[in-house]
Amino acid sequence: MIDNIVKKLEDMTLMDGISTEVLRAMAENGKLLRLENGDVVFEEGAESDRNIYFMLSGTAAAVKFMRKNERDVGIMQGGDYFGEFALFTKQPRQAKVEAREKTEILEVSYAVLDSLKDDHALEIITLYENMFAQVAKRFSAMAKKAEKTQFWLK
Repeated sequence: MIDNIVKKLEDMTLMDGISTEVLRAMAENGKLLRLENGDVVFEEGAESDRNIYFMLSGTAAAVKFMRKNERDVGIMQGGDYFGEFALFTKQPRQAKVEAREKTEILEVSYAVLDSLKDDHALEIITLYENMFAQVAKRFSAMAKKAEKTQFWLK
């Protein structure tokens, strides 16, 4: 089972430059979540547990409560990750995350990543850099979308 998780982690763009040894340590020390449709990983506003979540298979939605209704604000599938803001900032969860089908997610704590820094500092820095690069792309896409929306509202 660990080998299967490691293989799925290796296939993630986020893990470019990360050794199999580090991925194995994440898989061995992380927690495998097996979810069914409708199962909730965490609620919007929940206190940060400083965990990050790697989508191994299936589909999950980031859901926010807006205008008295819940709305999907993002869909995540195998190869994606979420929870990075709470991992670094300790701030409450920004959205609820809910499985939309049978889904497997690897939950890895900040403590696990921090413990890997002793022997694998450059790889953990690379992982964080990869995360920040992907977050920057997301923000850029959101900014472009907001610009278009503002244009039409004028």
